[in-house]
Amino acid sequence: MKLAGANAGAKISGGEKLPGTANYFIGNDPSKWTNNVGTFGRVNYQQIYPGIDLVYYGTQRQLEYDFIVTPGADPKQIGLEFAGAKPTLGPDGSLLLTLDGAPLTFRKPVVYQTIAGKKNMIAGHYKLSGGRVQFALGRYDHNRTLVIDPVLSYLT
Repeated sequence: MKLAGANAGAKISGGEKLPGTANYFIGNDPSKWTNNVGTFGRVNYQQIYPGIDLVYYGTQRQLEYDFIVTPGADPKQIGLEFAGAKPTLGPDGSLLLTLDGAPLTFRKPVVYQTIAGKKNMIAGHYKLSGGRVQFALGRYDHNRTLVIDPVLSYLT
């Protein structure tokens, strides 16, 4: 998966520092070893598109990611491209791919805004534009942060 037109120089930072550290002792040359590396529950890519951040995190042994669209930013900038797979849309709003004969499914994206501590669900689905996958969204408050959560359902 490639983020089409994304900022290759986006600032990357860790979030939600976790207890403990990791060590990497690769090869026989101690000068190339790394130890006491901090671990984090989230990895943030700031300004992956203008006004849009990308956050990776783990939930129940799965890697997930969200696009965080700041007020006034245009979510139409987000474009996903899949090398070696032709995306199609499922009748339930899912995104279907076959990669080397294995099925890959992204469930219909979860889109929401948090207002007064409550998740306000926003209508959203995938749309195809050439070989690129984008998000089509229903009405939402452009003056509030929007979260787009593409949910990877299954991969073998």
